[in-house]
Amino acid sequence: MRKSIFTLLIVIMTIITFGQTAITPPSISQPTTGANKQNPNAFIKWGPVPGAFSYELQIDTTSSFDNPDIILTQYTGANASNLYFGNEQFCRVRAFGLNHSDSSAWSTVSNFFVIDTVTVLKPDSNSTNSYSRLYINWNLISGATEYEYQIDTSTNFNSSYLVEGDLANSSNHAFSTQLYFNTDYFFRMRAIDSRSISSWSKPIPFKTTNTVKLVSPIVNSKNTETEVLLKWKTNGAYFYKYQISTDTNFSAFIEYLVDSTYIVTSASDTSVQIYSDTLLFDTKYFWRAQALNQFDTSGWSLINSFTTFQLITPTEPTNNSTNTSCIPIYRWTGFNGVRNYIIEVDTSVSFSNPKRYTVPGYETRYRDSLHALIAFTNYHWRIKATNYNDTTLWCATQNFKTGPYTSISSFENNDVCEFYPNPAKNHFNLLIGTSNTSSCEINIIDVMGQLVKTDKFTLNYGKNNKMINVSNLADGIYFVKIKYNNESITKKLIINN
Repeated sequence: MRKSIFTLLIVIMTIITFGQTAITPPSISQPTTGANKQNPNAFIKWGPVPGAFSYELQIDTTSSFDNPDIILTQYTGANASNLYFGNEQFCRVRAFGLNHSDSSAWSTVSNFFVIDTVTVLKPDSNSTNSYSRLYINWNLISGATEYEYQIDTSTNFNSSYLVEGDLANSSNHAFSTQLYFNTDYFFRMRAIDSRSISSWSKPIPFKTTNTVKLVSPIVNSKNTETEVLLKWKTNGAYFYKYQISTDTNFSAFIEYLVDSTYIVTSASDTSVQIYSDTLLFDTKYFWRAQALNQFDTSGWSLINSFTTFQLITPTEPTNNSTNTSCIPIYRWTGFNGVRNYIIEVDTSVSFSNPKRYTVPGYETRYRDSLHALIAFTNYHWRIKATNYNDTTLWCATQNFKTGPYTSISSFENNDVCEFYPNPAKNHFNLLIGTSNTSSCEINIIDVMGQLVKTDKFTLNYGKNNKMINVSNLADGIYFVKIKYNNESITKKLIINN
């Protein structure tokens, strides 16, 4: 009887033992064996194993796995972290059943190599005209916590010109600190994580720019404003200087130092933009610019020239027009930098007894609504401009003949286009008169030519008073461009919030 029971137990144990399915070892699929340039935070992946509930991954710098990093996971992949730069890594994995005592054999050992250094994208090797603040661009490394760069005139990176900097891992581009102009340099970079530091990248030679490039006014431009917008491309410096002279030797010149507040960045470029001081009319000027930083001063740019405008061009009433209103609107092409426009109107071509009007420089139209001209009479008119330094000649005399008399009251509604107060604080009121319903668009432009505010609304018949909020605009000079009834009027506005 005892023999029979013992035999039965042996049979049951044999059935249990041989009835179980052995857990097979996993197979590592990623990275592939011998893969190069893997990140310090490498992702290691293997195929699923039937009957497995969890896995153990081991990573070490030796194939004997004497001191491995161990990762336990329920998934068929895991992120290794902070692997040593430039080292060969070995990995293996095994699977566990429901109990850890029930495990597979280790997988075949796989190896891969961690990236040794940073891949630098910018600067380009042997590039010239690099900014004095060098633009740096590189491929981010997963697992790196920061980067270091060095710039020097020596490939040993041990001269007195050595520049060093630390860069965060949050971006793959940055600018260096300021460098000397027109200087040959070498650049290198390395990555750092919590365990190790990569090798330095291969030194990249480059040369910083010697000067700046002028953009506008273009060479030999004519009819330029007397407060001309000067524009040149930046080269990484925070300070610039420009000179304007009436001779190419710059024996006498106007000179100004310009800081970074005049640097304007657009989708196409980054440039310095600044209006010149008030210049003389009908004069040829030469100008140049250079860059400065705390170390150095660049060479002067190439010299550009421009000639300021000579005369104001009248546009209305058109010359020799007839049936002109007895309360005409005088219009002309305006220029920046004009303090006042002077208009004379007379029945005598010699202007012996003219009506004389002084109009602010921000206006390009004028109407004397209080004094009508004589009906059916030949008139002559002319205009000139003044600024703080000079006065233009009179334009060519324009002639027109008035039509039938029209009462002044008929113009009271459509003769108004003005705003107040000026200077404005927080807001200004725009007063516009029109003889019909029309749309109105207001564009406010700063002295750099940038559009800073737009407003659109509908004008009703008669006088319209619209409040324009400018509380969010900085103190300074602006130009308000008003478009309505197929007219475009530009007025100068001073904001003093």
